[in-house]
Amino acid sequence: MFHQLLTAAMILTSVQPVTATAAAAAGTTYYVDAAAGDDAASGLDQAHPWKSLDKVNDTTFRPGDRILLRAGQRWTGRLWPKGSGESGAPITVDSYGEGGKPRIDGAAQVGDAVRLFNQEFWTIRNLEVTNQVPPTGTPGENLRDLRGIHVSGDNSQTLDGFVIDGVAVHDVTGQVNWISGSTDGNAPGVRFKTGWDGCCASSRSVTPWSGTT
Repeated sequence: MFHQLLTAAMILTSVQPVTATAAAAAGTTYYVDAAAGDDAASGLDQAHPWKSLDKVNDTTFRPGDRILLRAGQRWTGRLWPKGSGESGAPITVDSYGEGGKPRIDGAAQVGDAVRLFNQEFWTIRNLEVTNQVPPTGTPGENLRDLRGIHVSGDNSQTLDGFVIDGVAVHDVTGQVNWISGSTDGNAPGVRFKTGWDGCCASSRSVTPWSGTT
């Protein structure tokens, strides 16, 4: 009898952490529809989706949460949801429904069409991202300090857990900034002697990234 009770206690002890982890990983799913959504809605099912990027950006998400954008829809501005996931329970941005990839269009109104800052464990899938100044007819004249997806932080900390998969980044009219050199070499879309703070984000602005870190 004692042996049976001890065995049962060991089984319960081993199961409890797994159950807690599974609950954390499940998180909450939020739906966003640019055409039929309403920011006053719950966002918790396809019949009651949110509408705007502002609503998403004002929300702090938790590990395991999912933000699903309606396929075939387009949002203008910046997508910058708050919060961080955890190892094994990232926060995910993805699409739902039928149609093309949901499009985040910075429209040159923001530096970053999609931004994460001092955040960790995010998965971004199946989006279309643009951030373009319309062409002027003069080569390079429409280039600015713009980015498609910008993941960054400060305080020399290490940020982990990013997956960007199946994302189409195109038409980002970013410029190339160099740390040093001579400003005599400046040309449309190329600037020298911008220093560390001005160089590095811009020099990556036209480089789509797909992978895991």
